[in-house]
Amino acid sequence: RKVRLALNLDIDWVGINASILKGLGTPLHLRINSDDPVCKANCKRWEFPFDPALAKKTMVEAGYPSGFAVTWWVGPSGVPVEIGEAVAAQWLADLNVKVEFDRRAYSAMRPAMVTRDAQFFQLRDVGRGNAVWPWEWGQGSTVPAGYNDGVEIPAADDAYLGKLATSDPKVALDLTVKFLDYVREWVTQTAIVEAPASALYNSKAIADWPMRPVAVTRLAGIRNVEYIKPAQ
Repeated sequence: RKVRLALNLDIDWVGINASILKGLGTPLHLRINSDDPVCKANCKRWEFPFDPALAKKTMVEAGYPSGFAVTWWVGPSGVPVEIGEAVAAQWLADLNVKVEFDRRAYSAMRPAMVTRDAQFFQLRDVGRGNAVWPWEWGQGSTVPAGYNDGVEIPAADDAYLGKLATSDPKVALDLTVKFLDYVREWVTQTAIVEAPASALYNSKAIADWPMRPVAVTRLAGIRNVEYIKPAQ
């Protein structure tokens, strides 16, 4: 936990947003949309300070005063690579953490996540739906033969199964906040910046477009394109 905490204390969220996203994004500390009601009510207390001095102290307490080497999957190209390089430079300068980047395509990396054999850091752009929905399934064993984020967190199973067992919004909200409290405490999955996204389409060309609830926000929320009914 202290190693993960030290690494997060040495991330310049504001500087990365300003330099790489030209200030258009939003510094983000946990894996949740900044406009989500759960985030608006809780995200301030889930933040990490950017404190290189505290990061060094914490790394020493963790037993790594001389740093270490780590493999970090960032994908072959794009903004995640730029962000990873910026963070890695900070870690090297402040903590002597040497990063070797894994630039394989996602399709080449994913099998190790499904089999739970992934022994490397990951940095990737992800989409998120509403935090109260049972998104925790990808971080536990509830879908043992399917997709997994490369981690095994029993608390994720508890949240996921608890949400499936209730139709009470208050219970789902409490389970969500409890799990994100756990994530913040144990520093298991953190975020760096939320990039803006916009969906553009010609509404005059569409007669009807019924959408199911969004589970992820990739493509700026565009989904269920097979349901589009073209205008005459």
